[in-house]
Amino acid sequence: MVMVSVDDLREKLGEYLDRARAGEEVLVTEDGKPPVRMRAEEPEMTEEHRRERARMERLAAQGLVRLGTGRLPTGFWDWPRPQVEGNAAVEAVLADRQEREDALLGHLGDRAGSR
Repeated sequence: MVMVSVDDLREKLGEYLDRARAGEEVLVTEDGKPPVRMRAEEPEMTEEHRRERARMERLAAQGLVRLGTGRLPTGFWDWPRPQVEGNAAVEAVLADRQEREDALLGHLGDRAGSR
C-alpha cells in the first residue's frame, strides 16, 4: 500500500494508476481528510475462468503449485529492470511461437489423415 497526496497523484497519475492496476492499493490524502482508497476493479469471472481457478485450487491443495496473491511485492516498481543482451528475449518468443505453430499444424495434419 502506498499513501500519496492529491498533488503528488496529479503529478504522477499514470504511475499510480499502473500500480493500482497491478494490485497495489493507493491511499489518496487531502488536507487531513480521511483517505480515499484507489484500487483496480475486480473483473467478473467467466465460466472458463471459474473452471481454471478451480483447477488451480485443486493443484494448490495437492502441493503442486502455489497460488499468487494478485499483488506485486512491496517496492516492485523500484527494483532494477533486467538487462537482456541483443534480441535474446524476442528470439525466444519467436522460437516458442514457431514450436507451437509447428505442433498445431502437425496435429491438424494428423486429424486430416485420419478422415
